[in-house]
Amino acid sequence: MGKDFYKMLGLRRGATDYEIRVKYCKLAQRYHPDMNQYPHAAERFNQVAEAFEVLSDKKKRDLFDALGEEGLQPDSYQFHGDPFATFAKVIATEDFPLIPKNAPIEHVLLVTLEEIAKGFIKRLEISQRRFSSSGRAIQHTKMLKVEIRPGWKAGTRITFPGEGDEVPNRRPGDVVFVLREKPHPFFRREGCDLHFTARISLRQALSGVNLQVPTLQGEPLDLSTAGEVIRWDSTRRIPGQGLPHQVNGSCRGDLVVDFIIEFPETVSETVISLLK
Repeated sequence: MGKDFYKMLGLRRGATDYEIRVKYCKLAQRYHPDMNQYPHAAERFNQVAEAFEVLSDKKKRDLFDALGEEGLQPDSYQFHGDPFATFAKVIATEDFPLIPKNAPIEHVLLVTLEEIAKGFIKRLEISQRRFSSSGRAIQHTKMLKVEIRPGWKAGTRITFPGEGDEVPNRRPGDVVFVLREKPHPFFRREGCDLHFTARISLRQALSGVNLQVPTLQGEPLDLSTAGEVIRWDSTRRIPGQGLPHQVNGSCRGDLVVDFIIEFPETVSETVISLLK
């Protein structure tokens, strides 16, 4: 009995060209010898390639439908015997995206507030598993250029479509870099605003204090509270010294100074008399 190419692909007679191509892609990836260590994987990989070569060719398929495998002999048909070449050819076609996509590979990208304030480009090397032109799986590295724009927030995802690994029955997934902010020694971020905590004594809260407030630009700013009484919930805003807005980089948030008043453990008689 001759070969049944429909059975090899698990298809009914009358299957469409689309069904033949999609089913071949799934089976070829499942039984690819570089990805499947099952003892008979190489044999099945060869079979589905031969079945696809016949059924995807209208002339050969018509002969097979009418007369079976024997009908191909007068046509001098002979499988070329290189299933890897068939695999490489089909994967390169426009129909390959119809195959489901592999899960994304995520990497955490730690950045400083200084880097977010200016924006920068970082070149990162990733490892990929790909199929060569001969259909063999290979491992190689690739350099990606990751652009971080000014003002981007933690959790922002930078996606490189199709730069992940190729696996059986799946197209290459995406590579995704997820922004995470490194803790800063001075500032706490809230949106585009930067918060700086200034610790002052009770005496300074009542009589005033001259402070130097750090900035991301490096040059500190002078802040004086002379003539003011600083309450426990007092704040001071310095416009334009925060982070750039994510949408409109020409606008910046504020630098907010939050005061913490450190009360003394004991109070002298002099202070008590002044408060009466």
